[in-house]
Amino acid sequence: MWLSGCAAKGPANNSYRLAGNILVPPGVASAEAPVKPVALPVAAGKRTCPPASGGVSVMYRKGKLVLTVDREALLKQSDGWLGSRMRELESAGCLDAGSADLVAQAMLQAVPLPVNAGLRLLRPRTNAQTALEPPMQLRLNTPILKQGTPEDAPILQDAATTGAGNSLTVTASFTSSVVGVETSWFGLEKKTSGYSIVPLRAERSIGGKVELADKPSVNPFGPLQGAAFYRLIFKAGDSDFTALVIGAKSEQEFGATVASCTDWKNGFCVGLPKKYGVNPVVPVTVNGKQTTVFAGDNIGAVIRQSGERQPASKLMSLTVKKLFQGQLVPVTFDPAQQDILSLILLGGEVITY
Repeated sequence: MWLSGCAAKGPANNSYRLAGNILVPPGVASAEAPVKPVALPVAAGKRTCPPASGGVSVMYRKGKLVLTVDREALLKQSDGWLGSRMRELESAGCLDAGSADLVAQAMLQAVPLPVNAGLRLLRPRTNAQTALEPPMQLRLNTPILKQGTPEDAPILQDAATTGAGNSLTVTASFTSSVVGVETSWFGLEKKTSGYSIVPLRAERSIGGKVELADKPSVNPFGPLQGAAFYRLIFKAGDSDFTALVIGAKSEQEFGATVASCTDWKNGFCVGLPKKYGVNPVVPVTVNGKQTTVFAGDNIGAVIRQSGERQPASKLMSLTVKKLFQGQLVPVTFDPAQQDILSLILLGGEVITY
């Protein structure tokens, strides 16, 4: 993937620059500069593309894919519009198979945009549905039970709720049948059209000791084989699951409200039991360590997760690198301003402080 960020000094044409809350890509003179068309090499072949829509034009000239973007029109589009539009063009034969995400990211890397606009335009999040797209991963937490414990045995006890209104805290402890927790990661592997959900790795914590594993012991996503696109849906109200993961063979199938697997008629649906915890995450590198952070987190949130309550105190030492056309390049910014802390992480960033 071509997206990623670094707070360091460097030549303007070799780095992203943060101007207020506008992220200016390498090669673009300023936040106000006219947006130039982008030309990408493509495989030979005849293609027909529909007229421009939403401020985005795709056409072929002399063996190149030429992308033209109207910044103001693009910013008016709904959440996830750009990603969905590029997948529609791929399905129509305008784009090479499997290239929709790369083309969408190439467009975003050519245009000065607010720091949160890239994530919003790439990934829809409506009605508690999250589109699962690379480099996003699913992080799954599952209990490790004593041998012989029934799968439906309760795992929590002494649950208590404190607080009121919108500020509630629920505390509970595991029953004696739980001996540890497995944390596993699942990624999205590209195939001819769309992606497959594949296991990546796992960690098992038992008795205070952490064991690494090449693959998870639990993989609930088998029923999604054959699907190509996915949505994560967190439960609303009372239900017997933590979340649903639904799949489809095309993006056009999504849109209807889904409250349970019985509502999703194509059969590509997994209900994750309440004893499972699941979160969409993206891979980043923080202070030299590869890790994952919640999808949608910004740099300030990542610094706070390390225990630092005042992320602004790290601005003078902070550096961020972000992917541009497959290469990590610095993000330059004014350390006297806090705008860099609002930069949304899309995956692949390298952060040091």
